[in-house]
Amino acid sequence: MGDDIKYLENIFNWHLPATTYAYAQQRYNKPEHAATRTALSERFAKKIRRLKGPPL
Repeated sequence: MGDDIKYLENIFNWHLPATTYAYAQQRYNKPEHAATRTALSERFAKKIRRLKGPPL
């Protein structure tokens, strides 16, 4: 995952713990990765929402 953003899709698809998501955000929250980040966020929105917990 740390080698290239292209590996995130496989990792997010298998299992998405909060620590993995946090690391991916820290590592790839850069303008050059914006398109890929957006696509992954849309594809895995349901899993990402679960990480943030239930709405208050």
